[in-house]
Amino acid sequence: MAGSICGCGTAYYGKRNFAHDGSYLTTEWITIFLVPIFPIRSLRVANIGEATGRWYFAYGWSSQEFLVLSKLGPSFKQVASTYLYAIGFAIFLVSLALRDVLTGDSVWSYIVLALIGVWSMLPWGLRCRAHRKSEDIKKI
Repeated sequence: MAGSICGCGTAYYGKRNFAHDGSYLTTEWITIFLVPIFPIRSLRVANIGEATGRWYFAYGWSSQEFLVLSKLGPSFKQVASTYLYAIGFAIFLVSLALRDVLTGDSVWSYIVLALIGVWSMLPWGLRCRAHRKSEDIKKI
């Protein structure tokens, strides 16, 4: 399973293609400082335990028990979604660094900040939509 030290190693990112049994597709990544660099494989997993962990100021650990249902090559949609979100997050960090420029009195600065807010909420919205879609399929 995935493991890392100081954010360098492997980690699972993403939840996609929810099934009626509660399983979903996730991708194992090689990470450097928690940034996904290269996808290793995708897995269909089901959660079988509660997430546990303890976080301190700059260090922490967490654990989630999974039942691996199948192992696949990296899912293109999953990889593309993760890279797009990482790019959006990088843009957000740059905008924070340039906040004096972006928080001027121009209308453009408010538009940029609104777009950054929408981008940061995108994975949550897509995940909620996928859950609803899987629930609709379960009812049929």
